[in-house]
Amino acid sequence: MTSYDPLTVPPLWPTLVIVFLNSLGTATVWTGVFFVASEQYAFTSLANYALAAVGGVIYVLGALTAGKAVRLIAGPNRKIRPRGMLAGLMVLLAGACALAGFGRSPWTLWAFIAIYSPLTGWLWPLIESYVSSGRSGRGLARATGRFNIAWATAIPLTLLGMAPLLKVSPLGVFLGLGIVHLLCLPFIAMLPPQPRPHGMAAVEDAVGEAALAKRFLHSFRGLLFVSYVLVSLLIPRMPERFTEFHLDVAWHTPLAAVWTITRLGTFILLERWHGWHGRLRTPVWSTATLLIGSALAYFGGGPITIALGLIILGIGAGGAYCGAIFYAMDVGDAQVDAGGKHEALLGSGYAAGPIAGLLIQLSGIGGAT
Repeated sequence: MTSYDPLTVPPLWPTLVIVFLNSLGTATVWTGVFFVASEQYAFTSLANYALAAVGGVIYVLGALTAGKAVRLIAGPNRKIRPRGMLAGLMVLLAGACALAGFGRSPWTLWAFIAIYSPLTGWLWPLIESYVSSGRSGRGLARATGRFNIAWATAIPLTLLGMAPLLKVSPLGVFLGLGIVHLLCLPFIAMLPPQPRPHGMAAVEDAVGEAALAKRFLHSFRGLLFVSYVLVSLLIPRMPERFTEFHLDVAWHTPLAAVWTITRLGTFILLERWHGWHGRLRTPVWSTATLLIGSALAYFGGGPITIALGLIILGIGAGGAYCGAIFYAMDVGDAQVDAGGKHEALLGSGYAAGPIAGLLIQLSGIGGAT
C-alpha cells in the first residue's frame, strides 16, 4: 500500500506536543480530581462517583456534537478555521481551570467539571483529526501509535507530580493546568489552518480485507467501552480505599498511576510491533487481563493486591485502546466525526462506570459512603 507523501503532510511533532500537554488535563479531570476533591472538600466515594458520572455524561454530549460544532464554528464559509477553534478552546479551558483553582467551595469543582468536560469533548476529536491529517498506510499507523504514546506518557507524570501538591495546595493543581493549556497556543500556531483528509491505516499483509477490519473495529470498540467502565468504576473509589489502609496521601496518586504506566508500556510495544493487527488473540488477551486486573484492584485486601490488579488492568486497557483507535482510523472517515464517535465511546464508559459505582454504594455493597 502506498504511504503518504511527506511533502503534503504537516509535521506531526507540534500536534504531539499539544496532545501531551492536554493529556495532563485528561489525567487531572478523570483521575486526579477525585484525590483533590477528597483532600480539599472531603468528598466520599459516593460524591466522587456522582462527580465522575456528571463529567462522563457531559463529555459524551460534547464528543457527539464535535463534528457539528466544528462545522458551525469553523466550517468552510466561516472566518474561524479549525486551528483558530483549537486556540479558542485552550483559552476557555484555562478559564475553567482558574475557576476551580481560585474557588474555595465545592460548587466551583462541579462548575469546573460542567465546563471542562464538554469542551474537551470537542477538543479531542479535533486534535485527532490533525494527528491523521494527510496520512495513510504505515504513516498513519505510526502517527496513531505515537499519538497513543504521547497522551499516555502524560497521565502517570501528572499523577506523580500531583502527589506533593495534594499535601500543600490541592487547588494549585488546577491553576497549573490552566497555565499548561495556555502553553499550547504557540504550538497550535504551527498547525495548518485545517486538517487534511486521511487514508486507511492498514499495514500491508496485516489486515487483508476491509470486512475483517470492520469486524475487529466492532470488537475493539466494545472492549474499549468495557475497559473505561472498569477503570471509571475503580478510580473514584481509590482515595477512600487508600485511606482505609492508612496510606499517606503522598502515595495516593502514585499508586493510582500504576495502571497508566503498564498501559503506556503496552502502547510502546504495540507501536513498535505490528504483529497484533488482524489477530484474534489480541482481543482475547486484552479481555482476560481487563477482567482479572479489575477484580484484583476492586476487591483486593491490601495495597499490594490492588497494585497488582492495576498493573494487569493497564495491560488490558492498552490492548483495548490500541485496537479501537487503529481500526477507527482504518475504517473511519476523514472528518472530526470519526474522532467524535471514538471519544463518545470513551465518555460513555466514563459515565457508565461511576453510575454503576453509585448504585453499588447506595446498595451498601461497596462499603462505607
